[in-house]
Amino acid sequence: MPVDGIGAIDVVVSSRELRGRIHGLSYHACTGPVPSGGVMQADADVYLCMPPFAFLLLASSLPRSIAFDQAGPRRRHGAGSGSTSSAVEEDRRRARRLALLELVRLAYGICGTYTMWQTGGEAPGEFRKRSPLSSIAELRTFAEGARGLPGRNLALRALGYAGDGSASHMETAMKMLLFGPTCLGGYGLGHPLHNYRIPKPEYQDRKACELSEFECYSLDLALPEKRLALEYDSDRWHVGSERINRDAKRRNALVGMGWTVITVTNGQIRTASGCEEIAREIAAVTGKRMRIQTADFRARQEEMRSVVLPTGGQRILPGPDVWQEK
Repeated sequence: MPVDGIGAIDVVVSSRELRGRIHGLSYHACTGPVPSGGVMQADADVYLCMPPFAFLLLASSLPRSIAFDQAGPRRRHGAGSGSTSSAVEEDRRRARRLALLELVRLAYGICGTYTMWQTGGEAPGEFRKRSPLSSIAELRTFAEGARGLPGRNLALRALGYAGDGSASHMETAMKMLLFGPTCLGGYGLGHPLHNYRIPKPEYQDRKACELSEFECYSLDLALPEKRLALEYDSDRWHVGSERINRDAKRRNALVGMGWTVITVTNGQIRTASGCEEIAREIAAVTGKRMRIQTADFRARQEEMRSVVLPTGGQRILPGPDVWQEK
């Protein structure tokens, strides 16, 4: 299973003894039975993990991998025993939050229409389009059927925060930061749909029709019941006079059809003040109150931002572990 910018392959074997030491391979020992539909045979004695099973394996290994990575500086600096237990417990809680955020991000990618990992030939931060590898419903059905297996509960919780149809990593980041739960650093402002499609306006709406150059409108994020659209304007694709004019006509047509359009920029989504500005606009349009009751909300918001926004660096990677039936 390739991982962001690394090209590593995760290999699942049936016992600890079969784990090897080959560069570029990360071994996982699965000593319990593989759930039905979890693998697909590729060759003699070679099976490929299907997305639902791979997602469950990641849910099992990520918390321990992240906790181990966080504990490294403490081990190296030899923290005193008096403060170790509370610090270790805080590390575990933070590792679980980060693992949950990473799983939500991965679920969006698996069920979205973009590659989660950069492939050869693209500039940093560019992703390719593709068909969804699975759906939230399929991932949930598989996890629900994997009773007693490690990672199941965390996987199901992550799937409760994810959705189908995201078309880019920035759409995923925008959805999580603005609409994710406040306990994880989001603003909890509702449940928008990804790439909601509006058919070409009826001819009686002459003003909107005259402005329209499109057979339909696909909105990055939409709350149809509030007629609210959020559109992400990237630094790369929404520049130049021709594209700016086209975007303006599109927004005017949407406004003519009674929609409110909020434009989100890269600079806004990457800062706490920018996100809060957008969140307040959404709250004003929807009439939904912003209820931030988490004491360390800003810290958790930064945790979420560190996971969901691509920086060109490495992602959180699961280390070798043993996956067992409980």
